[in-house]
Amino acid sequence: MSEQQPDKNIKDSSAERKKSTWVSDKNINLNASKSELENTNTKASFLERWENSRFLLIKGLFYLFKSVWIIVMAIGSLIAWLIAVLFI
Repeated sequence: MSEQQPDKNIKDSSAERKKSTWVSDKNINLNASKSELENTNTKASFLERWENSRFLLIKGLFYLFKSVWIIVMAIGSLIAWLIAVLFI
């Protein structure tokens, strides 16, 4: 019986090792706060640069394009919903 217990412990430790390497392979910090996770991506995207631009024209164009895009997507969603309701 004493031989079975070390085998069980070996299996448990190998499972824990696999789990810990999986977490370390993914580079996941389980104890990180939300602000730390947001700070990992330091390069701002194209849209973020337009939204936070100091130039009023660029910022205005961003909000204009964003508003038009939201309207186009709303109309497209409505059309897709009508097709789904009427033809199914």
